[in-house]
Amino acid sequence: MVRELALATPVDTSQALSNWIVGIGVKDPSFITPWVPGLGGSTQNASVAETVAAAKVMLTGRKFGTRIFVSNSAPYIRKLNAGSSRQAPAGFVEGAIMKARISLRGKGE
Repeated sequence: MVRELALATPVDTSQALSNWIVGIGVKDPSFITPWVPGLGGSTQNASVAETVAAAKVMLTGRKFGTRIFVSNSAPYIRKLNAGSSRQAPAGFVEGAIMKARISLRGKGE
């Protein structure tokens, strides 16, 4: 799911996409600088890879039944999801979640 969210997030500096953060048991309110700062989307792929790697680290060793939270504390993420960027349609967050859920169902998970 984190990969889908990061890939769907409009990107300029990689700030918003780097802030898809996994919390185990509670929402993580952290706001981080971009994993790989850039301009004009130049570091999108590298930042997506780092965002996914950080999520995997958080998920390692979690106990079955523990709640997992995926959040984004970028102050403008709601504005982006409302369609403020030409790079992604309004509702890209919900679309990415739906895509991830469909993919997981196809894997029997």
